[in-house]
Amino acid sequence: MSKKNDNTLVKNASFLMIAALISKIIGLIYKSPLSNTMGKESFGCFQFAQNVYFILLMIASFSIPQAVSKIMAERLAFKRYRDAQRIFKGALLYAVVVGGAISIFCVAGAPILVPERMSNARLALQFLAPTIFLSGILGVFRGYFQAYRNMLPTSISQIVEQIAVAVVALVMANFMVHHFADAPEDTLRSWSAAGATIGTGAGVFTALLFMVFVYQVNRKRIQKKIARDKVSVNESYRHVMKIIILIVAPILLSAFLYNVNGYINSMIYTTVSGVKGIKNSVVEGLYAECGFFLTIINIPLTLSSTAPTSMMPEVSGAYAMGNIAVGKGEN
Repeated sequence: MSKKNDNTLVKNASFLMIAALISKIIGLIYKSPLSNTMGKESFGCFQFAQNVYFILLMIASFSIPQAVSKIMAERLAFKRYRDAQRIFKGALLYAVVVGGAISIFCVAGAPILVPERMSNARLALQFLAPTIFLSGILGVFRGYFQAYRNMLPTSISQIVEQIAVAVVALVMANFMVHHFADAPEDTLRSWSAAGATIGTGAGVFTALLFMVFVYQVNRKRIQKKIARDKVSVNESYRHVMKIIILIVAPILLSAFLYNVNGYINSMIYTTVSGVKGIKNSVVEGLYAECGFFLTIINIPLTLSSTAPTSMMPEVSGAYAMGNIAVGKGEN
C-alpha cells in the first residue's frame, strides 16, 4: 500500500479506537448510578436481558458493517459506484428481513431464552426487540461510510449512542422505580429492568438518526459519482443478496461461537443456583456483580477490534485490484 493509504488507515483506526474508548468509559460510569437507582436485583435482571440480547443482536446484525464495507470497498476500488449503491440497498433489505425475524423471535421466545430463575428479565428482553431491528439498519449505514474510508460518522455515532443510552436508561429506570414503588417485588424488578433497556433502544435510534442525517448531507455528492459511473455491471439483487449472505455467514459463525459462552455460563449459573436452592433475589443480585466485571473486561476486547474494522475497506479494495504487495507502493 502507498504511504497515503497507510496514513488513512492510521487515522481511521485512531477515530474508531478513541470513539470505542470514550463509549466504553461512559458505559462503565453510568452503570454504577443505574444499579443504585434500580437496586442490585433489578440490575441483575437488566444485565441478564442484555446478555441474551447481545446473542440475538449478533445473529441479526453483528457482521453487517464488516460485510457491507468489504463488498462495497471492492466495487469502489474500480469506481463502480452504482454497483456499490446496489450493495447498500441489498444490505438494507437483508437487515430489515433478518432483523425483523429475530425481533419477533425475541418477543415470542423470551420465556424460552430466559430461565425461570431469572424470569424478571423476560420483559426487559422483550423491550429490546425493536432495538435489534434498528441495529441492523444502523450497521448498514456504518458499513456504508466505512466502505468510503470515512470512519468519522461511525465514531461520532458510537459516542452519541452511548450518551443517549446512559441518559435515557437512568431517566427511565428512575421513572419505573417510582411508578411501581408500591407494586410486588417481582413486578418492580421486571419493569425497572425493562425501563433501563429503553436506554439501549434510545441510543441505537439516536445513532441511526445521526447516520441518516450524514447520509442525506453526502447524498448529492454520491449521486453525482453514480451518475458519472460508466463501468458498473448492474449486478442483480439476487446476486447481491447471495454475496452478502456468503460474507456474513462465516463472520457470524465465528463470532457466535466465541461469544455464546457468556450466555451458556449464565444458564449454567442459574440452573446450578436453582439446584442449590438459592433464592431468586440472591441469584439476581450476584449476577449484577458479574455485569460490572464484564463491562470492564470488554473494554480491551473492544479496542482490539477497531484495527480490523478500519483495515477492512483498505485491504478489500487493494486485494480486489490485485495490489497485494506490502510496502511497494501502488502496482
